[in-house]
Amino acid sequence: MGSNESSINPFQCGFRIYHLIKNGPLDKIGCKSLSDFIIPPNEIIKKKINFIDYLKINAGKEINLTIFSLLKRQSKIISIKCNEKDSKEGIIGASVNFENFINAHKNVLHILKVKDYSFASVELKLKEKEDFIIAVKPKEHEIISLNQEGSDPLTVLSNIVQVNKGNECEFFIYNVKNGARSVITKIGTDSDFVMGIEGAYGALHEFPFEQNEDDNNENNNENNNENNNNNNNNNNENQNNSQNNKNLISNFLSKFNDFTKILFSNFFSYFSKYSIQPSYKFFLIFLILGAFFLLSCAMTLPIFLLSPSKFLFLFTLGDAFILFSFLFYYGSKEFINLFINNDNSRLIIVMLMCSTLIGFIISCYGHYFISLCFAIYQMIFSIMFVLTIVPYGQYGINAMNNVLFSPFKKIANVIKNHFEENKNNNNNNI
Repeated sequence: MGSNESSINPFQCGFRIYHLIKNGPLDKIGCKSLSDFIIPPNEIIKKKINFIDYLKINAGKEINLTIFSLLKRQSKIISIKCNEKDSKEGIIGASVNFENFINAHKNVLHILKVKDYSFASVELKLKEKEDFIIAVKPKEHEIISLNQEGSDPLTVLSNIVQVNKGNECEFFIYNVKNGARSVITKIGTDSDFVMGIEGAYGALHEFPFEQNEDDNNENNNENNNENNNNNNNNNNENQNNSQNNKNLISNFLSKFNDFTKILFSNFFSYFSKYSIQPSYKFFLIFLILGAFFLLSCAMTLPIFLLSPSKFLFLFTLGDAFILFSFLFYYGSKEFINLFINNDNSRLIIVMLMCSTLIGFIISCYGHYFISLCFAIYQMIFSIMFVLTIVPYGQYGINAMNNVLFSPFKKIANVIKNHFEENKNNNNNNI
């Protein structure tokens, strides 16, 4: 039984169960791996008694333990009969790790995408949107949990993989449908080794929550009462229509987001084979060239309305050089991670790349009205791209979104209200 005790927030920490021995004391009472914590008695924390020493003192005796269930977000007190000290199963029949159970539901890595034929697909057999990576145990080392204070799960996992290249590791994984499992495998030794996953953490990607049957029955009763009180058919129809419209919009945005993720993941996985190291020399060269073309296009501002194609041609070249300069500033891997891990940045970079390519083509043919529209369009997304690089630039992006799209939202609301009023009038006439 392994433990990694810490002095940080002792009253918020417990021993997470990682392995359960079949027919052991904890297995017999129905404890579950990865989702259950053993909360130490207060006397242990106050008297600073080691938990293993406490179990040795009570070997062969019956003790009460508090078990916190991460699945149900609640605790219960159980009674178990401990094994003897010399038992092969251990005193309580489990291997554990000392962790914070208060934030454990947040500090997990939810697997969203798995690349085909990758390490995650072939070795770990991860399932998209079902699996959560909880911890990793390098061979002959303690368990390293992703549930750590001061560091996010993605960074912790990346550091573990980088440090243990070529080493055998045990990955602890929780599946929404099948529960806990562990996979022992060897991490690749290539310098450009990647796991082939796209993961997320935070409020929308927490450890699964399982409601009690009593709670479900109460919720069902409340829903039935609410449905019985709704007697207005016209309001129900309007609500259903608005909900369908919202679902259509959310489905479209979800599919578009998934498409951009797949597009960028495949492109960058191929691109990452040709690693580019950070180089301030080339960064300055491309940045100066980009600035030169932007200053040149600024000189054409007096004739912008007369000849927008010239402005667009110079502005497109300036955009392309500046965009490429950041590749040398961050290096290929950091540059890739910058746009894979941020949905807003991914969307903006797609728009900027498209506008840069199309703007160059249009400027060569010199169409007046189209060149004018794309010049304005490209300037907007260039500013938004700069805001993705600058610290706290997200506030500027949100402000630009409100300015650009709020008129369209107001128009859409006016049209929607107009159609709803006409529909209600028709229903009243009938």
